[in-house]
Amino acid sequence: MNKEISRQEEVTALRVILSWGSHKLSLQFPDQKTVTVAQALMSVKSKKPEVFKSWCDKQGHMRQSLQVFVNNSHVRYKDGLDTVLKEGDRLHVIAMVTGG
Repeated sequence: MNKEISRQEEVTALRVILSWGSHKLSLQFPDQKTVTVAQALMSVKSKKPEVFKSWCDKQGHMRQSLQVFVNNSHVRYKDGLDTVLKEGDRLHVIAMVTGG
């Protein structure tokens, strides 16, 4: 019976693949039926704090130069950071180089 329960829980976990540069991270959200891009990015804070910090400005807000894509579509053409992710979506983060 326990194996059946764990399999059912495994099936209901929302999984998203997050990549930045040459790195990949599998994110799982077992207790949530919907997850936004913002929630997925915030989950990186506990798993990879140094990466998350590099994505933020001094005030802790996401840098404007951060480019975020869901399945090869920029989130600006969707609902921005409020874009709802689906099972198996791929989230790509590109930190643009700025300055002069």
